[in-house]
Amino acid sequence: TTLGLDTESIKMNARAFTADENISLSQWVVDAPPHIQSLWLGCDPVGCRSIVTLEKVLDKDQLATIAAGIDAVTWVDQVNIISTVLKRYRVLASESLAAVYTLIAGVLVFLFGWRSALRIVAVPGVSVALALSLTALMGNPFSLFNLLALMVVVGIGIDYAVFYHLHGRSKPSTALAVTLSALTTVLAFGMLSFSTTAVVHTFGVTLFVGIGAAFLLAPFAAAPVEGTGLHPEKENDI
Repeated sequence: TTLGLDTESIKMNARAFTADENISLSQWVVDAPPHIQSLWLGCDPVGCRSIVTLEKVLDKDQLATIAAGIDAVTWVDQVNIISTVLKRYRVLASESLAAVYTLIAGVLVFLFGWRSALRIVAVPGVSVALALSLTALMGNPFSLFNLLALMVVVGIGIDYAVFYHLHGRSKPSTALAVTLSALTTVLAFGMLSFSTTAVVHTFGVTLFVGIGAAFLLAPFAAAPVEGTGLHPEKENDI
């Protein structure tokens, strides 16, 4: 009636509808939209199963409790599952980053002595601290993607510091090489900070600040003595 059909047309359509053959569920699912088809899990001798998606859920714990009391219902919180997995990976990545940083520090102490090693590892250490501080001030959550960016910052920051320590005072070309490397890295990854996607934005901001800080701090790792920079304390004694 709302569509403007007259009484006779309505009756004719009603007769055609009731006279039509019933459509089985399996036939209907085939012709359903893709997002509906993905919800249907099929049937077996025990029964039929499907997924029911919920929106605007205010109390997930209450729904989980209700579902636990119904044998035929299984509560699945996909967001919580993904969050739990990412949280576990974040912890593993944090431990790996700390272990790698400690291992690098040990190798540098063996090669350059503890004073020089301290100057070198301070470059990525301070860079990581600055990147994390700015991320927190911007209100971005600390996630697995921050850690992935920090791994890059530590690796590149160590490189910059070692290059300056070995040749920073003897070869001006070292500064040029580090500058070009920092610029290309910032252009390649730092521009991601302008992304509107939260994960990509956070990754880009962390790298932009971390690499920028490592570039500015690297000259302070230059060896205070001439030569290769290996064990400068021993060279002073000699």
